[in-house]
Amino acid sequence: MEDYDIILPPKRHYPYNVATQYAIFHIVNDLNILREVIHDLSPEYSEAFNTLMYHSNGYSGYNMFITSWEHFNGYSEWLFSILFELEKRVKLSAYPDQARLFGYLSERLINVYCIKNHLRIKYIPVIMPLDEEFHNPSNLHYSYRRLKNNLIYKFT
Repeated sequence: MEDYDIILPPKRHYPYNVATQYAIFHIVNDLNILREVIHDLSPEYSEAFNTLMYHSNGYSGYNMFITSWEHFNGYSEWLFSILFELEKRVKLSAYPDQARLFGYLSERLINVYCIKNHLRIKYIPVIMPLDEEFHNPSNLHYSYRRLKNNLIYKFT
């Protein structure tokens, strides 16, 4: 941790911006409400939010990180103030996947926090057993997908 402020999983890259990715797979109004909550509670994070959502095509997910207590406490205080207010404003639907709404949005918010606070990030791959007999996915496959999606994003 001498050279970095936080360790995150590698970013996943899409052929469109992060807000579009959210809108395709989730309920876009929840993202709009989150933007309002950030604007109301911590407007100093609005620019970082817009940078990630509308000017980036990748983010680090999984809600996993390693950092100092100082950054952990700062992030936790900011994150939970945002999420508790969001909970008051969002109308949950019967859509089963929306039960993870706060997890989905907080995956994006760690990235917003890092952008706003200019954290030095080290990306470390996450290895997940896919079944009982572990198969390590090819880095070549993921590198190709990241390159392809970045090219599509830049040229569209």
